[in-house]
Amino acid sequence: MSSDISLLKSIELLAKFTTQDNAGDTYEKAVDISTYLGSEKNRQLGEYQISKIRSVARNAEIGWKLFKTPPTVSIELSDEECFQIFALISTLHGFCYGVERLDYASFETGPDSIPVRFYINSVYHYIAALFLLDKGNDPLGGTVYKTLVKMDLADLLAPIEKVLNKQMGDGISFGETVRKIRNKFLVHGTFLATDISSVVKETQLRERAQQLRLTNYIWDLFNRVFILKLKLIALVNL
Repeated sequence: MSSDISLLKSIELLAKFTTQDNAGDTYEKAVDISTYLGSEKNRQLGEYQISKIRSVARNAEIGWKLFKTPPTVSIELSDEECFQIFALISTLHGFCYGVERLDYASFETGPDSIPVRFYINSVYHYIAALFLLDKGNDPLGGTVYKTLVKMDLADLLAPIEKVLNKQMGDGISFGETVRKIRNKFLVHGTFLATDISSVVKETQLRERAQQLRLTNYIWDLFNRVFILKLKLIALVNL
């Protein structure tokens, strides 16, 4: 408990001194610190302070410094690659908006409401398209890796890969859980409970603790995607 108090104070201090020149660094440091918080209550307290950093970082645009040492590319990006980066920033912004709306809808309308179902299904589609589909022998699937690896920027995705690899159940990861729900229920489903019964069984998603774990993983991914967006904004500014 005393350790959590110290960690929370560190996050609060980062939030207090966040500016447009360091919002990327403070956001990333605060999220890193929050991973060591022990209880769900303290995770929520940490997220409250992180949301203060996010309120500054959300306004980030080309020209903000954001990081003391922003990411760089080994060669100058072509006009086409710059366009790809801009389009990717916009897409990641859309994903982050969707997760925040999911959180808001859950608070305002309840966890099983139609708005929540709409946003959670949208989030599953986004996660799959951006990071999971057509993986093959690559570390990650999706469109983001395929875009950034050609620019030698795939290392920016390491924190996202780590979240997707977190375990949901015995031998099934968070990323694999999302992929199976997306494929078996949302895309190739028949509106029967049996469409995803195997996924529910593997992940024990009927249990409240597992539902909370899934929610936390989505929020962890949201924070890492938000940081990636900031790094791409800082990269274009070079």
